[in-house]
Amino acid sequence: MKKKFLFISFIALFALFACEEDITLDLPVGEEQLVVEGFIENGMPPIILLTKTMPYFAKTDINSFSEIYVAGAKMKVSDGSNSVDLMEINFKTLPDSIAAFLSAFLQVPVEELRKLNLVLYTSIQMFGQEGKTYTLTIDKDSHHLKAVTTIPKIVVPDSVWIVPHTDKNNDSLKLVNMSITDPKGDKNFYRYFTQRNNEGYFPNRFRSVFNDALVDGQNLIVPVVRGESRTSQFNQLTYGSFKKGDTVTIKLCAIDSKHYDFWSTFENSVSSGGPYAVPVQIKSNVDGGLGIWGGYGATYFEIVIPQ
Repeated sequence: MKKKFLFISFIALFALFACEEDITLDLPVGEEQLVVEGFIENGMPPIILLTKTMPYFAKTDINSFSEIYVAGAKMKVSDGSNSVDLMEINFKTLPDSIAAFLSAFLQVPVEELRKLNLVLYTSIQMFGQEGKTYTLTIDKDSHHLKAVTTIPKIVVPDSVWIVPHTDKNNDSLKLVNMSITDPKGDKNFYRYFTQRNNEGYFPNRFRSVFNDALVDGQNLIVPVVRGESRTSQFNQLTYGSFKKGDTVTIKLCAIDSKHYDFWSTFENSVSSGGPYAVPVQIKSNVDGGLGIWGGYGATYFEIVIPQ
């Protein structure tokens, strides 16, 4: 059986190298669409990144990444009472503090962002408020996009505490848990981020969202998995843990249902890789385009891991 396999393999190799004629495949290219990555948080201005889709087999490198960002769009955000026009800002002129914030949001190192001709859209004339609904409209050439999101009521953790790591032979690593009292009677959706020391805020690498579908009104014990960039090297031994002496800041966010659906399907699609995986359709709340316009009702909680 092994000899038969090798024989067939050699025939395939011979056919491959014996063919001198170049073969060109004309693959259909889908219609170009605009993609929104935007959010508004309580006490923060709206921040929107606008990109365009690219062919599936297109070359992907640092230069092509820069080319998909869209400038020159007209954007407005309305809270039902006030409406503001968003201004366009180039990444190269951003203050370091904002660049670091966006680096965590995009999960791309600051030094790499500085090399790109990227723009974002924002306004210092509007800041997110708990309980308000925000409508985003975007006009660019023949594209008209619209998305609506809400900043839900903030949910504050009851407590945060340290637990031993599962690897009992490594006392330098610790885990963190968080307790939440879920508001009864409402459908609640959550997303969380963590910051270690002076690093950026990162979500759980595999699952950053959860809801109260099965635990409405109950006390939830949530393992706080240390977030990290998807571009960082995965280490199974240290994944999700903190070290002695770390200052840990937890950012717990209440989000609405469509915001939850986006991240839930996005994270499912990222985690279901492989040649036999069932494709996952990422749910968007953007009419006329793709992506997410999401509101965050955020609260912050800090804990220090003792030495």
